[in-house]
Amino acid sequence: MSSSPIRCSRSLAFRRLHLVAAVVAGVALAAGLLMVSAGASAQSAPLREAPIIEPQLAPWPPAAPAAAPATSPPTAELVVQIYLDACVQHEGQSGAAIDWALARGFEPLDPLRTGAEDLLSGAAGAVLAAPGTAGRVLLAAGEDRRCIVWAEQTNGPRLRTAFQRMVGELGAKGARVQPVIDRNLNSAGSWRNQLQWRYRRVGGSEDFGLGSATTLAAGTGTQLLHFAPMARVAPPYPDGMPSR
Repeated sequence: MSSSPIRCSRSLAFRRLHLVAAVVAGVALAAGLLMVSAGASAQSAPLREAPIIEPQLAPWPPAAPAAAPATSPPTAELVVQIYLDACVQHEGQSGAAIDWALARGFEPLDPLRTGAEDLLSGAAGAVLAAPGTAGRVLLAAGEDRRCIVWAEQTNGPRLRTAFQRMVGELGAKGARVQPVIDRNLNSAGSWRNQLQWRYRRVGGSEDFGLGSATTLAAGTGTQLLHFAPMARVAPPYPDGMPSR
């Protein structure tokens, strides 16, 4: 295994840990939130309905030859497709996600040498680099069913749009999707938008959080897509009081 694709400095590892921690905190908050009304403040923007459905994303592209270095930043469509195929379709099952990635030329990383373990906050799992991205797109699959796609030098607004389009397509196919969080916050030294959706696949019985943390600025930056189990929302009591 080559160690050349990724070289993480301590500052980069800190930013990763800070950003991941912010998103994980949002997931925990979302598990207990009810939908916010349309009169929410500008700091916590009003929740939107599922976006208009657009044509589906292109199929997974073939793995680039090992000798062909990346010549351009990762596209938003590529990042979202990795997230959909590895995390959402496998519902966070780390073994299935890792097998999928290895079959497509992803390269496993040694977290002890690269600092990539920060993506899983020290939990058991694996981190892999996407082929043809020069280590700028990482897939982290945890045994606790957390699944993260970390993308560097990627346009934040475009990724957010592609992520919302993906959620809309899942809903159009019959999945249950419910917006939970849509807010802007200062994280890892820049302003980001955090989105969180509650998701249950067609015929499924488990709820998961589909989350994103993307920069608001028009340029490229570091972005994150997050998948994790969510606690079920307890149904309301008929009389408003719990049974005794």
